[in-house]
Amino acid sequence: MNNKKNKELRSLVRIITLAILSIILVIFSFIEDESLKIPKRQTTIGTITDITDISRRYKYTKQYSILKNPYNANIVIKYEVNGTQYYKKERKESYYPFNSGNNDYRIGNKVKIVYNKDNPNESAIDELKMYEIIIWIIVIIEIIIIINILYKKVKKS
Repeated sequence: MNNKKNKELRSLVRIITLAILSIILVIFSFIEDESLKIPKRQTTIGTITDITDISRRYKYTKQYSILKNPYNANIVIKYEVNGTQYYKKERKESYYPFNSGNNDYRIGNKVKIVYNKDNPNESAIDELKMYEIIIWIIVIIEIIIIINILYKKVKKS
């Protein structure tokens, strides 16, 4: 009887673990970093040369806050691969005015570009920060440890 209970418990822990990992996988799939979709990834540094079509989207909310009204603009970046210059234009959103001191997107700023080794025209701004990946890995490890501790406590009782 005790052995049957342990098997059921192990099965339940596996199901919970798989469910949590599936949820985390779904969250990762919603990361909107276009650079993840580029095959044969190579990186280089580009320079923002122009910011055009700046607009601001207004949403009606109970609290009128700048956080509810992001700015949008086309960011033009010049980058070089094997002596050839390329240009990338991407639409970006920011909660700060473009070219302000608080915004990373200012003319002259350097940005990391990910491009296809076989087709350098296929590129994107690399926005996925390493610390975000590390935080997610730590969260996954903590969840696995908590499940393991709970399993051992329930198994002892």
